[in-house]
Amino acid sequence: MELRITTKMEPGTLPEIQWNSSELKEEIQKKAQEYASIAYTDSQTAEMRKDRATLNRLVKAFEEERKQVKKFYAAPYEKFEAQVKEVLEPVRSAVKVIDDGLYEIEQKYRSEKTEKMREYYDLYVGDLRSVIPFEKTVKESMYKKSITDKHLETAYHSLFNRMSEEMEALEELPERFRDKAVLKYIENYSLSEALREKTPGRNGKSPGRAKEKSSRGESQKRRGIQKGSTAGRNIRYCGKQRRQQGRSTENYGRNTGSREHYRSTGRDLDT
Repeated sequence: MELRITTKMEPGTLPEIQWNSSELKEEIQKKAQEYASIAYTDSQTAEMRKDRATLNRLVKAFEEERKQVKKFYAAPYEKFEAQVKEVLEPVRSAVKVIDDGLYEIEQKYRSEKTEKMREYYDLYVGDLRSVIPFEKTVKESMYKKSITDKHLETAYHSLFNRMSEEMEALEELPERFRDKAVLKYIENYSLSEALREKTPGRNGKSPGRAKEKSSRGESQKRRGIQKGSTAGRNIRYCGKQRRQQGRSTENYGRNTGSREHYRSTGRDLDT
């Protein structure tokens, strides 16, 4: 199957447009200079508009002729273009059918993968459900074909173990820094960034004092946690609960070697 163009497409095959370009170029350049050199006065607005109309009529006449020539020379190509589109229409339709099939298969795969992620999320999230919603644990990289169900289970198990340990570390902070650190941790689940909240500012004062004057909203959030918000309660007590839960999940580590097995071979989630 091959497209063969039998029309010769060589320089000189298509007739060159012949017209008095040199003659008109010289004449028009001279006339344009005459108009450009006129020193109009404020009282000659009528003459200025008349001269402008004369020049515009000249431009319009040339442009209309140019468009006619273009249409004449473009007609054979436009006919050829329409014929090519007609010939390729069945092929494009077949490609669309294949594309639709691939899209349906991909959507089914992603749906099944998402359900598997949710299954492992529900299995291991425990009391952290209100701290980190399922949607924040899903990463695009987890949909790769190379990521097996075992990888997903390992990743979720490691994720919630790590979060439990990090929140236990936050519980060890002095009370005056703890709430701000907890709020920071909930934002992006980064222990290192949360711990920076307890670092004194440049003026030697704690970040709580340094920022309290300029952040009423943050102060309100802090008071909300102190009064018993859901996130606050989970952060405060999840360390103890997770330690208790850990006794019932130790068998998971034994089935594959040990908890260190997950840290050395598992794929943790980037949160």
